[in-house]
Amino acid sequence: MTVRIFKRGIVLALCLLIAICPLFAQAEDFRDMFSNMEYEEEILKKYRYDEYERLYEHVVMEAWDVDDPNFATQSRAMQALHVVLTFDMEMQNGGVAQFFWNQGSACASLVPDMLREMGLDDVAALYEQFMQENQITLAEIDTYRERFPHMGEEFYSLHPFDDFDLAYVKIWAETNLNSRFLDYAEQHPEFYGVI
Repeated sequence: MTVRIFKRGIVLALCLLIAICPLFAQAEDFRDMFSNMEYEEEILKKYRYDEYERLYEHVVMEAWDVDDPNFATQSRAMQALHVVLTFDMEMQNGGVAQFFWNQGSACASLVPDMLREMGLDDVAALYEQFMQENQITLAEIDTYRERFPHMGEEFYSLHPFDDFDLAYVKIWAETNLNSRFLDYAEQHPEFYGVI
């Protein structure tokens, strides 16, 4: 919903700009603007952003956080989607470093198992390999907020976080992770009608 409103706002603003500033708005630019919007629409459809957004909002609103005792009372599907969508959201916003800093070891410890629950073995293997190669422990993750009150250069230089981020983005784009998340949700009755 927000994406649609945002895009409509951009289109209206650009149309207004074109109407007010005819010297700056050539017909070719106008055509390019709409061809780019069509491309964006294709991307939004390919990666099922509208459905993903509905699923994400549902899971965030309905699920208990991993450090809450009620987390264990939820269905395995809700647990998996909560952990994996939280991980994905952090990856899209700031990468694995931000995920570790924001979510701590409680969530970080569940990521590989929950990725495998959803059939995302390739991402789970990438995550475990990164943790192992860089000797990142759950105990270390829990020290990040205290040692680095602000995520700055010193924090980001601890490990090659960017290497993981790039590998994740590559898998995300090549295998359409959004669709894989949604396919998993569609297999579980508690998510019927959500997406």
